[in-house]
Amino acid sequence: MIQYDNYVSVIANSPLFKDTSSEFKRMLFDSMEYKFLPKKTVIDEDDRLQWLHLVIGGRIKISQINLLTSKEYIVYLLNPGDVFDVLSFIDQKEHYALFEALEDTDVLRIDIVKARELLSVTPEFNKIFLPYLGRRMRFLEENASDLALFDTVTRLSKLILRNIDTEDAENDEIELINNLSQEDIAKMLGSVRTVISRNLQELKKNQILETDKGKHKVKDLNALIKQCEHALIPE
Repeated sequence: MIQYDNYVSVIANSPLFKDTSSEFKRMLFDSMEYKFLPKKTVIDEDDRLQWLHLVIGGRIKISQINLLTSKEYIVYLLNPGDVFDVLSFIDQKEHYALFEALEDTDVLRIDIVKARELLSVTPEFNKIFLPYLGRRMRFLEENASDLALFDTVTRLSKLILRNIDTEDAENDEIELINNLSQEDIAKMLGSVRTVISRNLQELKKNQILETDKGKHKVKDLNALIKQCEHALIPE
């Protein structure tokens, strides 16, 4: 039997569940089961129609692929605390996207019918779900606008800014995307590896980024913000 204490911090900091009561978090956990997803596991449509998943370790890639050209665009990277598949949860229809474990990944999952029942009968869950959905929609809208309006180095700078802890001034390490290949970063930005490689070198040349033990780190946060401030949307 899985232990609540092992996952309480992930559930407590989940973008969807963090503002719910301790009683609700416990009730949610008691309705869930654990599943291990080895690296490169593809979560099929039937699973996503049957279960609502909460990532508790590892990362899930959500992407769209052009079957004629094999070109891939990564729509989301989900990390611990994120849930999927929100679209299938809402409309009960198949979501034609690729859901793949980027690395060995741990999830908790709840039967999607049970999750919908919780949404309908639990006021605090109902209250936080729409704002959560709104944030996801804003993210998609912003990404679409960025693709149409801004150059790649601006989009890359913005992606890096999203993935650092700006509250830790002494340790501006890039988290969620740090060990991704340049190819995968390009897929997140609608670009190609050679362009991303050139942009990273440009940021290093301008003393904005540095590489330490194979990992990128922000060297000048103010310069990074300036690099993409014209593309930032006020919160």
